[in-house]
Amino acid sequence: MKKSILNQLRNMPKISVMNPKEAPEIIGKALLRIKALQFCNGQIYVRLDTHYQCATMDEAKDIICYLLSPDDCVLVPSTKINETLLRIMRHPHLQIDMQSAFKKHQMELNLKNGVYDIQTQRIRPRETDDKFDYILGFNYKPNSDILSAPNFRKYIETSVREENLNCLLRSTGYVLSSLTQGKMALLLLGKPSTGKSVYMNFLASAVPAELVTTERFHTMASERAKASYAGKRLNLAREANQQPMKHEDGFKSLISCEDTSGRLLYENTRTIHPHLKFVIGANNDLVFAHPDEAVYNRLVVIRFTQEISEEQKDIHLEEDRKSTRLN
Repeated sequence: MKKSILNQLRNMPKISVMNPKEAPEIIGKALLRIKALQFCNGQIYVRLDTHYQCATMDEAKDIICYLLSPDDCVLVPSTKINETLLRIMRHPHLQIDMQSAFKKHQMELNLKNGVYDIQTQRIRPRETDDKFDYILGFNYKPNSDILSAPNFRKYIETSVREENLNCLLRSTGYVLSSLTQGKMALLLLGKPSTGKSVYMNFLASAVPAELVTTERFHTMASERAKASYAGKRLNLAREANQQPMKHEDGFKSLISCEDTSGRLLYENTRTIHPHLKFVIGANNDLVFAHPDEAVYNRLVVIRFTQEISEEQKDIHLEEDRKSTRLN
């Protein structure tokens, strides 16, 4: 589990285990009281101050160890930690409905300095009953627009071109939001050194690393890949090669954020509720093994036609664009 996540749990009371043989009962009762871990249809969430962070079984075990007193962290066997987790996963007092919460918050963005309402374009404080499964890594700055971001204007002129500006802004808003009705993936198409990576780096800076996957285009709809998307917000597929996508139906379901199934190695197949957006960078047209109109209709294509010279590259572009309000 990422250190920044563990740091947010540092103020929780440490759990003392007097008898390691009774560890599952003692630790389980403590976790029921502090509710550091909660569950939705078998998916594990870590309750943080700002959001509920999706976690794997191994990460949940790490958190339980972190919550133990220093001595007990060494003395309690790992088998007891595993038994504790299995016991509490189905406890009714630790169940939360993250699917309903996702729908409730679809018109909002959970940002560092509060919750931004897309419809009113205003920000509000976080409330105790908010159940976001993410937090984006930037603040909302009112009264900011493109005119106050000269480096961003330069990027548009040297890479994307003015005619693609509106599409880029709308696509950025959709990719960072929880909206799903668009049913689209964003394809950045152009030769090397045309600015595709600059834009993808910007998106990566806006979404915490633990919420991002980097599955390649030709494997992004495989069973393994789908299982890895639980709790993620963004998949960045950089420089798609010419290997064909063979799972077009799965690809269309993922783009539409429809329920699907997936399986990691040595695990059982489980239902996945994908909420992430897909951004694909490619030098050439994508290749599908069984192409049809429905596949291509799910791609919003932004063409990068201007090669950027070394003299034109701007190292301050990312910071400038993060300070711009994208409506």
